[in-house]
Amino acid sequence: MNIKSIAGYLKLTLFVGMLAGFTGAQADLLFTVNLDTTLLINHVAAPFFVEFQLNDGSGTDHGNNTALLSNFDFGDGSPLGSASLSGGASGDLGSNIVLADENFLNAFIQEFSAGKTLSFDVALTTVIDFGPQPDQFSFAILDCSGVEIPTTGPADALLAVDIDSASPAVRSYGGDVGRSPACGGPPIPLKTPQVVPLPASGILFGLGLFGLGAYGMKRMPRSRDSWPHWLSS
Repeated sequence: MNIKSIAGYLKLTLFVGMLAGFTGAQADLLFTVNLDTTLLINHVAAPFFVEFQLNDGSGTDHGNNTALLSNFDFGDGSPLGSASLSGGASGDLGSNIVLADENFLNAFIQEFSAGKTLSFDVALTTVIDFGPQPDQFSFAILDCSGVEIPTTGPADALLAVDIDSASPAVRSYGGDVGRSPACGGPPIPLKTPQVVPLPASGILFGLGLFGLGAYGMKRMPRSRDSWPHWLSS
C-alpha cells in the first residue's frame, strides 16, 4: 500500500468517525469498488454521469441509514461540473459524498470524463427497516440523456445493496450487451465492478482517534456546512 493509499484510507476512517459523532451511526459494511470504464472513452453516448442512490424502503423518511463515499479515483478522467442533489444527499465527486435516507428518494448525480478506471470507497450502515421493502444503496452510470446505461442489474444498476441484514450482500452487474444506451451508439459491455471488502479495524482506529477529539467536537455545530475544510480537499 503506497503513501497516497494510506493517506486516503486514514481520511476515510477519520471521516466515518466524525460521521458517527454527528449522526450516532456506525459503518457496518465497508468496501472498495473498482470499475473498468475504458469502453466509455469516446463513446457517442457521452457525456456520462455517476449516480448514487440510498432510498428508504419503508417510506417513513426517518433517516436511519447513511452511506459515505470517498477516495474517488477516475484514472485518466476527472469529475466535471456541479452535483445534482436530491433528498439527503450532499458533497461532490471531488471530495466526499454523504447519502442519508431522509426521503424516499435520495440521489446524487454528477458528470465525469471517463478514464480507464473508476474506483471509490463505500462505508454503509446496515440498520434494518422492518417494512415491506428494505433500504437500498445503488450505483449506476447515466448517459447523455440522463438514463442509466443498460446493465443486467435491477433498474440498470451496476451495484446494489439491499439492507436486509446485518451483513447484506453487495451485488454487482455488468453491461447488457443486448441493449444500446438511450443516447445511441453500440451497447456498452462494461465488466462487472470488482468489490473488495475493507477491514473494519481501520474504521475502529478512526473512531478511536475521533474519540480523542470528542470534547472539541461537542462544541461544533451539527450542520454539514460546518465540517472541517480538509474533508472537501
